[in-house]
Amino acid sequence: MATATAKAKVQSKVRPALKSRINVGFGWYGFGLSFTASALILLWRLSTLTDNFASSSEVATKIQLFTNSPWWKSVSNIYGPYYLLLHGTFAINHSLMTLRLASVLVGMIVVALVYWTVTNWHGYKIGLMSTLILITSFGFLVVARQATPLVTQLLAVAALVFAAVNLTHKQSPLSLVLYSIVFAGTLYVPGGVCLALVTTIFIRQSLIKAYSACIKRFAKPSLILLELLLLTPIAYRLIRHYSPSQLATWLGYGLHGKSHAWHSFFVNLVHVPLDLFAHASSLAPTLSIGHLPMLPVTFSIMTAIGLYVYLTHLSNWRWQAVLLIFATSWLLSGFGIISPLSLLPLVAIIAGTGCAYLVKQWYDVFPYNPIARTTGLVLIFSILIFTGIYATRSYIVGWANSKATIASYTQTLP
Repeated sequence: MATATAKAKVQSKVRPALKSRINVGFGWYGFGLSFTASALILLWRLSTLTDNFASSSEVATKIQLFTNSPWWKSVSNIYGPYYLLLHGTFAINHSLMTLRLASVLVGMIVVALVYWTVTNWHGYKIGLMSTLILITSFGFLVVARQATPLVTQLLAVAALVFAAVNLTHKQSPLSLVLYSIVFAGTLYVPGGVCLALVTTIFIRQSLIKAYSACIKRFAKPSLILLELLLLTPIAYRLIRHYSPSQLATWLGYGLHGKSHAWHSFFVNLVHVPLDLFAHASSLAPTLSIGHLPMLPVTFSIMTAIGLYVYLTHLSNWRWQAVLLIFATSWLLSGFGIISPLSLLPLVAIIAGTGCAYLVKQWYDVFPYNPIARTTGLVLIFSILIFTGIYATRSYIVGWANSKATIASYTQTLP
């Protein structure tokens, strides 16, 4: 009897550990699948978006690259890390294709951050659903395949959510280093200072605890020195070349060409959900096709379900962080400081929660029937896949052949 009891205790410890290792393994397999899928979709006919012409924004990016040559001058510029990446790809080949590759790489990093954020909450299956929603969203495809700094706003939002949640959850020195890097990088993105400050204030207790956990002698001074080194280039830029226009650009004022009068703030605010879920009438032709929304109806429904779950479980600190960054990004979009498309990583995370809710409801109906449970999971995946195919096709076929898009892609590269 004693032997049987001892075996039971050993099994009770081994099985959870084995299950955890299996889940971690599947998590990495899911990451590889989502990363490969994002690479294949984003690289598809990248060099010939519209008969190998460039948009005016891409031409401006290349001119900026030449203006700030050599590379060390770009580091201290707004969008400094992004232009540093452009210099790295531009050194390989002086072509538009290499510049677009840099944007694709940033887009793939956004996908990875969204995947791990959702996987740490709901598991790798829901993580795959969220990345599928993000990868095939019309707005993400447009932004991630153009050689413009706009993709860095999506990266800033996704990185802040990922770093803030990990820091709040683990409160370890390593998580603090991760958040320090993300915080500094966000300050290089116009309008990112507001997002970084709001997020930092929200997780201030976790920052204090993680900083106190640095018990090694040189850990705290090294962390402070790292942050100062990361912030020195942008601080030098703002101080050395100070002007009201320079400061306004850094804060994001006038970045997207919208009216910034107070009476038009609410109009701009209303346009954000309309651009994402109804009709993208306020976006430029290079970012939209006709009046089609950035998200298909199916993805919008999943987002609505996810918002319902968030609002009915406000005590969850993870969802509080997502909603706070979502609300801040929305307000900044109302002022025209950041693009409405910057909310797409947050929308994918919220939509993933909607998918998790539907899967849970299905599992509750069939708690002991593996065939029925698998059928429900396959059904939801199938709906998302077919919707994603439609959204991707509308971008590849519809957007590239739209008269407004073609008219915007008539620039010759300098």
